[in-house]
Amino acid sequence: MADVLVPDMGSDDPVDIAEILVKEGDSVQEEDSLVVIESAKASLEVPSPAAGKIVKIHASVGQSLKTGDVLMTIESSDSGSSETTEVTDNQANGIDSVMEKGTEERHDAPESASTGDVDVLANADQTFNIPDIGGDAADVIELSLKPGDQVKKDDTLIVLESAKATVEVPAEADGVLVKYEVNVGDSVSEGKPFVVISVAGAKSAPAEKPAQQEAPKQASAPAAAPQQASAPAQTAAPAAPLNTNSLDVNLSSDVHAGPAVRRLANKLGVNLGLVSATGPRGRILKEDVHAFVKSELSKPKATGAAGGTGLPALPEMDFSQHG
Repeated sequence: MADVLVPDMGSDDPVDIAEILVKEGDSVQEEDSLVVIESAKASLEVPSPAAGKIVKIHASVGQSLKTGDVLMTIESSDSGSSETTEVTDNQANGIDSVMEKGTEERHDAPESASTGDVDVLANADQTFNIPDIGGDAADVIELSLKPGDQVKKDDTLIVLESAKATVEVPAEADGVLVKYEVNVGDSVSEGKPFVVISVAGAKSAPAEKPAQQEAPKQASAPAAAPQQASAPAQTAAPAAPLNTNSLDVNLSSDVHAGPAVRRLANKLGVNLGLVSATGPRGRILKEDVHAFVKSELSKPKATGAAGGTGLPALPEMDFSQHG
């Protein structure tokens, strides 16, 4: 027997059980997702540390737990049950780094790179890199702001999704977002530059330099706009009935859903922005996606008249009386 524990999410705050993916008696394989937990800044799928059978589930959806609490008990088919806690905790190392160590590295990097006036650096454009996300590459699923937006410390800048977790990367200082170095759909890894922020400083004199540097960067921002605008133009081309959802594709990045749900929606071609959520705190569950698909399939398909005009067919007329 082995207990699966709540891993360290990088904070002392409790985490919520968003979704339980198995039931008692189920057989699971190593790395199968067992439960989805979430904190204020991250959503994590806790994997099975080994192949075995779910003996007992100790948690319930919506319950708040803390690091080290027991989620479920597994009867492992291997003898290495003592390694369960270590394996589970290691899965959360990437999240831990994002919340603590990774953000410190991003903040320290510009300071250590400068040997000049600290006040000038504080008012200059700073490039921030992707923090430690556990070693695996992750996909960019959301750019939470746009160039020119005011940024407050701890505001979400970007949302990353790996095979097992969805992570919101927060800002480490107040300022103005100059530009993103990545796009939605890009695959990124630790150390890749992803955003440039003009960090607010206390000194007014050095602030003139960043203002001059900021002008050409802002001028270049509209050049990127046609590239972003061209994406919807390409997706809007098909005329299939459900393709109208693709026009609102940005809605899918604003919803509250875990990696498994997003993969399911992507597989089924469902825009999560159109799905009604029934999970805690507005979270979309797999059942919600299936219910949406079932509802869409049950709707009568619109059929137009011959010729595709959409107008009703003209009634037949007897012209024999006119010769």
